Amino acid sequence: MACPCCNPDKRTGKVLALLALLIAIGAADAAQGDTCDYFSYAGSFVIGDQPDCLAVGNLTGGDPDIVAANVGYYSEAAGRFVGRSVAVYANDGTGGFSQFLVMDVEDAPEAVAIADVNEDTSNDIILVSAEQGITVFINNGPQFTRTGPFACGAVPLAVAVADVNRDNKPDIVTANNGSDNISVLLGNGDGTLAEARNYDSGAAPTDLCVADFDEDGNPDIVVVNSLDDSITLFLGLYDGAFYSGGGISVGESPRSVVAGHFDKDGHYDVAVGSFAGKSLTVLDGNGDGTFVAAPALLLDAGLSDVSASDLDDDGNDELLVALSDNTFRAYRKSLFGFTLVNTYDTGSNPISIATADLNVDGNEDAAVAAYNDGTVSLFWGKHCDSGEGEGEGEGEGEGEGEGEGEGEGEGEGEGEGEGEGEGEGEGEGEGEGEGEGEGEGEGEGEGSGGCFGGSAGKSGILGGDLSLMTTIVVVLLLFRRRSAGM
Repeated sequence: MACPCCNPDKRTGKVLALLALLIAIGAADAAQGDTCDYFSYAGSFVIGDQPDCLAVGNLTGGDPDIVAANVGYYSEAAGRFVGRSVAVYANDGTGGFSQFLVMDVEDAPEAVAIADVNEDTSNDIILVSAEQGITVFINNGPQFTRTGPFACGAVPLAVAVADVNRDNKPDIVTANNGSDNISVLLGNGDGTLAEARNYDSGAAPTDLCVADFDEDGNPDIVVVNSLDDSITLFLGLYDGAFYSGGGISVGESPRSVVAGHFDKDGHYDVAVGSFAGKSLTVLDGNGDGTFVAAPALLLDAGLSDVSASDLDDDGNDELLVALSDNTFRAYRKSLFGFTLVNTYDTGSNPISIATADLNVDGNEDAAVAAYNDGTVSLFWGKHCDSGEGEGEGEGEGEGEGEGEGEGEGEGEGEGEGEGEGEGEGEGEGEGEGEGEGEGEGEGEGEGSGGCFGGSAGKSGILGGDLSLMTTIVVVLLLFRRRSAGM
């Protein structure tokens, strides 16, 4: 007696069902990628000589303003560098920006951040520069008072602000390219910083991000090591101290890193951009300080900066990348990795991306600094209503066969979160009669925005597409029954 698993008829059915499933998943993934665009170009303005880093935040008492760290250039006539500055451009409340203040600096600025470091309810500016370390510009409205400099490691290229010792006072972390380490400076709450604690990283760190990767309530740090092709994780303790959590290999010459939620599992993930390697690597966090690397997304240009923001309120952060081909691109998570949504033109050599609701319409916008021409390009986020999408799929099949046989197939599919769908089909036939099979499915999805919800029923990834998948399976099973009866 032949074993059931060797039955050609059953094997054919399994193959057909699997094929139908793969086809349905592929179609659903394509449908999910057919989304609305995230941004529209809103113009540009000159912000300074060779801006190296942008930050956004409320500095002038209104809506999000833009701050740039301008590297400047060497003037043969003057015999020195000129144009080195911190430039503040004020928001008029509609996304229009005008120069508010330009503060000249002696040393080459490398990175800038915004936070209320003296706890007076007004945001201040934190600047790191190659030789002087950290300078804090205290916001006295409308002027700023400089404090520092505060020493950190050599040639800091990146800065982050976080309350690492949980005393409700902003602390400062830098990635130091010249000394192969990071510096942690605890804030005193009055605009001054405690002496730096330094922790060895890999070779030539260029960027860092802060998040609670092991979910113990203490902020942790991931730093990018450009010459080691790796990242290093530092796990935080309750008092603001850190210990190494090990390193992970990533793409060639990594340059930029950002933390975010990319797969709706509640754990922080990390995205690492590579300039020389022209790639984007996403590391899925496990919630315990460990990561699983997904295959790198290969690009056709060098990646200068990466940013993350949930642009469509679906619970997943989208990725924005600045590329050496004078564009920035938006990617969203799909079933098989990150999918390109659109490409946007920028100024020459885009180098820094900042996101916020700049025009105060409820949508996340983007500002992109271009190093070569000293401009900031603005992109307004598009409105996507939270809506529902529906999709339906029906299928019928008829067959005639001699002999006797009957078959019945049912399929149901449900998806939680964005949609659900059901479908069932039956078919039977006896003797020289006929058999019919019908399958119907209907799905609804509540999702973020009409982009993925109400737009042409695209949320059927878990709704109509799933019921369509069920219908396809049923029809193929009926086809198998008919073939078996011939």
